[in-house]
Amino acid sequence: MTQEATTGRNIRSKVGAALLAIGSTVLVTYSAVLAWQFQAALDGTVMDSLGFFGSISLASLQAIRIVALDHAVLLSVVHRMLVLCSALIVTLIGIALLPKRGISVDSLGKRDASALPKGDQ
Repeated sequence: MTQEATTGRNIRSKVGAALLAIGSTVLVTYSAVLAWQFQAALDGTVMDSLGFFGSISLASLQAIRIVALDHAVLLSVVHRMLVLCSALIVTLIGIALLPKRGISVDSLGKRDASALPKGDQ
């Protein structure tokens, strides 16, 4: 019985670590691509004439205008948001499946090998 519980716990922690790694990789990759595309949208000449905050405002207004008027772009943005949301959900599931760090060997019904024997000391 304890062997089955230990095996289940090991599988659960491996699956949790794998889901955490996959979700984190997708989140970081998609976020980096979105940041790179946003940086590419900021034109160098516009940034020089308007300043940093002015160019970000102008790029944001252009992005909102494009998304509001072009439905294909809207579907592309929704697709990216769903991918990021699903990657976040996979990451959270992976975190939930990882073993708890507060569990000690004594709480599982086993004795610690380094514990001193109880009795007359």
